[in-house]
Amino acid sequence: MTARKTLTERLDEKLDQVLKSPRGWGGVDVLEPLVLMLLILRAETADPPVSHAEVLRRYRRFLAERVAPGAGDIRARLGAALSLEAVADVLREHVDTVRGREVSPPQAKGSASEALPDRGSTRRFPAFGSVEVLH
Repeated sequence: MTARKTLTERLDEKLDQVLKSPRGWGGVDVLEPLVLMLLILRAETADPPVSHAEVLRRYRRFLAERVAPGAGDIRARLGAALSLEAVADVLREHVDTVRGREVSPPQAKGSASEALPDRGSTRRFPAFGSVEVLH
């Protein structure tokens, strides 16, 4: 097994641990940046490697398609549906998508897919996903 493959497996294990028990890793403010950091590191192990900017672009596109169009991070897009569980559900789906698995949106009652935010929400949070990456 190559070092690159071993590192990818370790990062996948860490992503699984974080998303299995999100409360143990912090709250809503910590979960999104932590998962994105792990995905950025994972992208570096890809063959060929994927840039940080591309990882963030794909994530923003996923949020626009899956949660709500517009600017802002997951907290701003979930709005009234914001909860640690809703954030974890959306991030879990994105991680599965990145890994190339076929994933359907969560169907459980009260999931993020049922409680999308009001487009007129006035909540404002720092937008982690909108950070520009300099090379």
